[in-house]
Amino acid sequence: MSAAASARLRFLTIRFENYKKIPFVSMREHLRHMSNMISELTDMSYELTDEQQVHAVVYSLPND
Repeated sequence: MSAAASARLRFLTIRFENYKKIPFVSMREHLRHMSNMISELTDMSYELTDEQQVHAVVYSLPND
């Protein structure tokens, strides 16, 4: 993997792991956005387990 591809993959993983739901965005749109990020990661041959995906979705939800 090239340095540029490695940097892109790192950017995508950080963005996915730290993504938070914005209050005025619907849950459907929020999940669609997360699904798109998962697809981007998969396109770069980075496979997330179901457990990792569920954890990321739960972590992305507001605390209240």
